[in-house]
Amino acid sequence: MQYALLVPILREKGIDMISIIIPVYNSEKFLHKCVNSVLHQTFQNWELILVDDGSSDSSGRICDMFAQDNPKVRTIHKENGGVSSARNAGLDVAIGEYIMFVDSDDWIEPELCQRLVNGIRQSDIVIGGYKAFFAKGQVEHVAKENRVQFPEEFSTISVQLYENNLLNAPFSKLYRRSLIDIQRFDENTRLGEDFLFNLEYLPKCKYISTIPLSGYVYNVLNENSATKNFRQDDFSQIVYLYKIGKTFAEQYGFWGETCSSMKKQFFLNGVNLLQLLFYSDYKQDKQVRLAMEILANSAFKEVCSADFPLPLKYAIPRKLCKANNFTGLKHFFWAKKFLTKFIKG
Repeated sequence: MQYALLVPILREKGIDMISIIIPVYNSEKFLHKCVNSVLHQTFQNWELILVDDGSSDSSGRICDMFAQDNPKVRTIHKENGGVSSARNAGLDVAIGEYIMFVDSDDWIEPELCQRLVNGIRQSDIVIGGYKAFFAKGQVEHVAKENRVQFPEEFSTISVQLYENNLLNAPFSKLYRRSLIDIQRFDENTRLGEDFLFNLEYLPKCKYISTIPLSGYVYNVLNENSATKNFRQDDFSQIVYLYKIGKTFAEQYGFWGETCSSMKKQFFLNGVNLLQLLFYSDYKQDKQVRLAMEILANSAFKEVCSADFPLPLKYAIPRKLCKANNFTGLKHFFWAKKFLTKFIKG
């Protein structure tokens, strides 16, 4: 029996249903673990939409295999258009009351769906935490349990959300499909499209819940190598995201609470880009020009001079950025790279 035919029956009995959307692109190494983590949820009223975004490996066949074995699993095959395009394709066919996103190289713990459903019954979005999974261990990012009105009480949880990067991605959240409506991910934005999606969704909410559960495992080990290369338009994009985030915070009255967190994130993003630039194959004159464009940016200069706490390892880069010291920054990052290799042996 097709799962779509069960939806009216489930709704009549008051049973919630989740549409879980997984964009898939060349994920054969992790896809079985990802999908199996959905199949083994304690909460079983879900449909799973696997969107094969033009994979060139065996991912598409793996998706089809899961769909053949389980009537609650559907596969969409499409030309490669990027993760936003794949998520949008899933949204176009989703039939559940609630929407959940999982990336194909990550996985979720058995209780996650049930905990998210419990949290959203009296809210319009529920935000869970996640574990960032590294080679040397994992780091938890969670917020305390809460339920607040938006925007009146949002400032009480905003710092936790920004400090733990819980607004930067769509995972470990449950959205109401009726509120998403025609909203879609921006397919023309390559960096920060998830953050923009969340900022567009939040004003539609009357109540927002957070739960102290890190039931989503973010597989940092499989970060795309493209994220470790310098791209010339990245800095203009992070400036844009910072300004959009600041405007949003000012509009809804929580800039005072979150300004330090947002400035800190903007600074760290800028420093990481500078590091990637100095490690790139660009010639010296191009490195100088691009680095000075970053250092001279008015928004970046403002945050370099702002007073917010930073880990000790960023104290020197902060001083060098503030002084527009290109040469000092380059020497610092190359010394850091040499020492890292030396320690690793």
